[in-house]
Amino acid sequence: MTDKNKYYTITGSEDYIDESGFPRLEKDSDKVYAKCSLSQKPKHIVSTTNLGVDKDSYKYYIAKNANNEAYNPNDTYQPKSNFINTVCKDSDRLIKVNQYIFDKYINFLKTSNSQWIKQINRDLK
Repeated sequence: MTDKNKYYTITGSEDYIDESGFPRLEKDSDKVYAKCSLSQKPKHIVSTTNLGVDKDSYKYYIAKNANNEAYNPNDTYQPKSNFINTVCKDSDRLIKVNQYIFDKYINFLKTSNSQWIKQINRDLK
């Protein structure tokens, strides 16, 4: 089975550059900062229609820091999660976002322009 997810990383850590110029990885790793997953129609739905989900619909995720803000891999001063948060709370480092925010984040990953992060964090509030 082939992986239908798209994995994005910061420029300089990529396996390849996609046709749109974005830095991408072949598979999931700790260097994945954004991901889109193909939305699948639940198997229990037997309708031949897609019920509003076309075959190329994606769910979008971006990396977050300890304050649930967009993660900036270039910023060494951003909040780090403490031991309690790391061990006892949800360890999911990606948050689900809409395509508008996702597009801004992958532009940040491509350009490393921190203005994108500021815009994203404003949009997330």
